[in-house]
Amino acid sequence: MIATASAPPLCNTGANNLRWDWYQATLKGSSDALTSVNAICKALVETVSGGGRWVTCKGLYGYTQGVELKGVLVGSVRVFWNAKDVHVQATSEAAESAAEVLRRVWPDHLVSRADVAFDVVDPGSFERLYGRVHSVARTSRQGGKVSTSTAGDWLDEELGRTFYAGGVSSRVRVRVYEKGHEQRAKDPGSRAPLDWTRVEWQLRPSSDQKAWLGQASKVEALGLSAFGADVAKDVVGVDVVPVGNTLRFASQDPAYWMVRQYRVVVVELLGLDPEDIRARLVDLVEQTEANNE
Repeated sequence: MIATASAPPLCNTGANNLRWDWYQATLKGSSDALTSVNAICKALVETVSGGGRWVTCKGLYGYTQGVELKGVLVGSVRVFWNAKDVHVQATSEAAESAAEVLRRVWPDHLVSRADVAFDVVDPGSFERLYGRVHSVARTSRQGGKVSTSTAGDWLDEELGRTFYAGGVSSRVRVRVYEKGHEQRAKDPGSRAPLDWTRVEWQLRPSSDQKAWLGQASKVEALGLSAFGADVAKDVVGVDVVPVGNTLRFASQDPAYWMVRQYRVVVVELLGLDPEDIRARLVDLVEQTEANNE
């Protein structure tokens, strides 16, 4: 079956219109990788739309074994593993569900790649959005001009166009493309609107940013670089702190960073009696010490 979508997922405008379109992460250091694989596969098959059964696939990214979830309506989900680590890769609409599972059940994962998509359906939206991203690429706080390139049918404008800002190996590469044209090219019977445009931030964090990205919200993730944050401000209308600044501040005031990342947990603790708060913190410290032995 050709995996296409007939329209963007229903949502509100602005930051609420952001979705994970690719989510790839590693769960490291499992004492029993096979047990972790079984638990992860069970959680994914229960969450991803259309997921039915797992079939063996070729291992990738240096992993020796792999399985792929069949029946996924739009996108793909694959799980790879070796003796210690488990690696999950989810694409397209399946990425949103996979990310939710990993963040809820295995929050300490390390993200190696994540794409955040912003959809607009409006006449002339492609010209407007790629023009704005191009302008930001020339004026970003990142320093110097961000490289740009194009692909697709820019002459006849029939088969779809793509505009890139940032290199292939950049930590943040933004692409603007005619999503409706892409969906119709995959499936001639698709009714995807031709004025459907997608702006997508492709995020490839450095080693010291992978844990941060696993905890960051979609809005925060756009700040993986100053350029990504500038595009978010111009296109989505949200202010994002570039992660480099945030991580530097975290090293100066780790308690602030802890509360910023785990505010919900801290607020719950503050609802307890002082002695109960202390007892809970002592218990957590003892647990972490045991895990480090």
